[in-house]
This record gives sequence, C-alpha cells and structure tokens, in this order.
Amino acid sequence: MAARHEVPPGASFAFDIGRASLDEQLRRIDALDTKAGVLIAADGILAGLVLGSPTFVGRTSRPVAVGWMATLILSLLFGLAAIATRRYEFAPTAEAVIRFIRHDEDWLKWRFLGNLARALEVNGRKLAWKSRALSAALASLIAAVGLSGGYFLYALAIRGR
Repeated sequence: MAARHEVPPGASFAFDIGRASLDEQLRRIDALDTKAGVLIAADGILAGLVLGSPTFVGRTSRPVAVGWMATLILSLLFGLAAIATRRYEFAPTAEAVIRFIRHDEDWLKWRFLGNLARALEVNGRKLAWKSRALSAALASLIAAVGLSGGYFLYALAIRGR
C-alpha cells in the first residue's frame, strides 16, 4: 500500500499541463465575451440605422419588417446568452490549498489534479455552449443585415425607375 505522500513521477508535469490548459480556456472565454460584446453593439448599430430610416419603417412590407425584427432580436438574445455564462471553475481554490498547507508542492499538485480535470471538463462544456450561442447570434445578425440590405436595394431599384 502506498504511503500518503508518495507522488507519481509525472504528477507535477500533468498538473502544469492541466493548469496551462485551464488558463487557455479562460483566455478563450474572455475572447468570446469580447466578440459577443462587439456583436451586441453591431445589433444596436443596425437597429439604429434601420429604425432611423423612414423608408424602411414606413414603406416596408410587414413580413420583411417582422423577419428583420425577429432575426435582430434573436441575434441580441443569443449574444446576451453568450455573455451571461459567467460562472467558471477554477482549480485549485486558495481555500482548498490552505487546508493542506503542511504538504509539499508535488503532493498538492497530485492531490488537486482531479479538481483541475473536473474544472477543465465543466469549463469545456460552457465554452462550447458559449461558442454555439455566439455563432447563432452572428448567423442571426447576418440574416438581419441581409434582409435590411436586400430591402434597401429593392427600394433603390423601385425609386430608380
């Protein structure tokens, strides 16, 4: 039976790799949050441009207006949902490490390797969900831009006659 303080030789290396992976996940999450913020701002700019245009508001057909509003609202909701995911796992926590302060660093890394693996798994799922929500928001924004751009081209063609 192994003693409590026996640490496998690769435990420290595995912990360091896991910690680097967790840091990379958190950087990717921050980057996605930034992109979601830019996308929400683009939703606002498009809404301002289109709703500020008397041509679109007053003369567009109801199906085009409803389709445009629906795609823009979907884009906004998906963007907000992507930002709303804010609870991420960090491992190990300072409180947990303090409880085991009398042990050496290699043992602590071995002890918290499982916590680190769980944090990577939980954050990975949240990161994938955030990425899908952001992709859906972008697709909805592209659809809204397509509808409004198509209508403006149609309106220009009608006026040009």
